[in-house]
Amino acid sequence: MPGRARKGIPIKKPNAQWIKPGLVGHISFLKGEGGLRHATLTDVRED
Repeated sequence: MPGRARKGIPIKKPNAQWIKPGLVGHISFLKGEGGLRHATLTDVRED
């Protein structure tokens, strides 16, 4: 579902998409220096 970022939240990649409220995503990621890196959405479910 394409969407727009809330004001103040920068989107670094123009192809990024927001999911609708009420959906829960499971994210896999690597831990890097001071933050999370290479996040991948692995599952989406309704809560």
